[in-house]
Amino acid sequence: MSRSYRQIGVIVGAAVVILVFILGILEKIPWNYAIGAITVTGVIAAIIKLYPSKVEPERKEVVSFLKNGEMTKTGEQLGETEPFVWVKKNQKSALLPDNTEITKLNIDDSLLDEIYEKAQREAIKIYRDAQLSGFSVQVLPFGKAGRPIVNVYYDFYSKWADRICHFQFSELSHSLKHYLPNKRPIADLDTEAFANLPWKTSPHWMQFLSRSYDRIKPLPPVEDTCYNLYAKPTQQTYWIAVFQNGLSGDEHSFEWDGRRLDENGIKQLR
Repeated sequence: MSRSYRQIGVIVGAAVVILVFILGILEKIPWNYAIGAITVTGVIAAIIKLYPSKVEPERKEVVSFLKNGEMTKTGEQLGETEPFVWVKKNQKSALLPDNTEITKLNIDDSLLDEIYEKAQREAIKIYRDAQLSGFSVQVLPFGKAGRPIVNVYYDFYSKWADRICHFQFSELSHSLKHYLPNKRPIADLDTEAFANLPWKTSPHWMQFLSRSYDRIKPLPPVEDTCYNLYAKPTQQTYWIAVFQNGLSGDEHSFEWDGRRLDENGIKQLR
């Protein structure tokens, strides 16, 4: 029985008691009848008042995940706020098929070429002399469901306008987004353009990722764990990988000369 109905029942019962009492005083009804009516009404009102407002709420099992990535089950009352759900270790993504292997991306030259050509066309529409000056990949392997796990970024620098166009390809929407405003470069390195596409100059860039991660793995499977890979043009293509621990906040950075996959080519910065 709902609370509002109980309140109405108690009010009506009280009104009946008062009415019967007045009628008894005015001798409109015999006193023995009045006392009996008051007693019965009081008992009914007490039953209504004490009747439980609702039955024990139904419980359902909800899947939850601890910060160590192990699955647990917790009971939850219906109508209460949903608990935070940790992402399953094997959550699927088009560009990261298995997030137990966070550096094994489903990205090849044909995909990068296709995105680059679209971004270049858009950049040239804005600045005719725009040239590729930055390339990066962002991976959030344990991000919330419904959000992109992998994003690919392309920067184009215009020497004439001294501005940078920034484009993002999201695996979730499979669309290319131009981020405004077109900002001025902060460092001289931002004004350099690639002589050749970096993924073609350094075709083993995913091996660089894997070997760097081997040095620090595993990272905890929590939402804030992520990594970023950057390629910048210098005299030769220069790469940096930054891994972030989502629990401790620690960062692990590696640099690569784009060629050698040994300790001479890959160095840990921190």
